[in-house]
Amino acid sequence: FAGLVYLEYLDMGDNKYNTSSVDDMTVTLPRLFSLTTLYLDRSEFAPNRPPLQFFLGGMMALTHVYLDFTTFDGSIPSTIGDITNLATFSCSYCGLSGVIPTQFGLLQSLDTLRLQANELSGPI
Repeated sequence: FAGLVYLEYLDMGDNKYNTSSVDDMTVTLPRLFSLTTLYLDRSEFAPNRPPLQFFLGGMMALTHVYLDFTTFDGSIPSTIGDITNLATFSCSYCGLSGVIPTQFGLLQSLDTLRLQANELSGPI
């Protein structure tokens, strides 16, 4: 992904990723500053599951995120509130746990939120 600084749409769903060592994706994906749409649904990371923060950190232009049926480690980061133009966040069946961040309330453009079948708690 190096050099794709103007990339706006990325669909890498339905894949298996070897996470036993750092590869090109894990180094450059968070540097896609122009990315508005990310599809990573139905993907498998093995042997190590990445935290969700890895796919959201630094990509503040995101408007649509689809991560359903992709298992992550941990919880939804509170920095979700920093992605101010986020309209769709679909993260069902992802093995997430913890409290639903109150920062979702800061996202005035959010019109679709899917979090079913995780181990999350708290009000939205």
